[in-house]
Amino acid sequence: MSMPFTLRVGRTASGYCLRVEGHATRRGHPALFELFVVQVLDCCPCSVVVDLTACELLDDQFLSVLFDLDNHYGQAGDRRFAIVVRTGAGHEGPECLGGELELPALEPGAIDLESHLMGWHRLLEQLADPQEGMTEPHREHAVPELACR
Repeated sequence: MSMPFTLRVGRTASGYCLRVEGHATRRGHPALFELFVVQVLDCCPCSVVVDLTACELLDDQFLSVLFDLDNHYGQAGDRRFAIVVRTGAGHEGPECLGGELELPALEPGAIDLESHLMGWHRLLEQLADPQEGMTEPHREHAVPELACR
């Protein structure tokens, strides 16, 4: 039986990790996923890592979105976008600081994409700031606080 598409988000030391689980296909709305990542990267001085270690299947539409994001944000000098894939048994994705939240899937037939995206952004605000608890010498080398909060 195939695993449904699930998208989880967590904080990393320099931004966010989006963990893709199950089948990343057109049913997972790759265009919505791409728009969300673009909005985060365009409004925040942070990085986004897409973790595919728990992804069982990646279709051509989702793969195309990842290539587009990598070409725009990952190939640039600042490398603010990265993709992590499973390279062998026991390989785990990036460590998230604190917990992860599941980004709810778009309901079939839903037409209010803007409200859905705003809900995802509100969930990002619930995640702990990875710079909290850092001592001052370490904080100066970390990514500045997110501008979109």
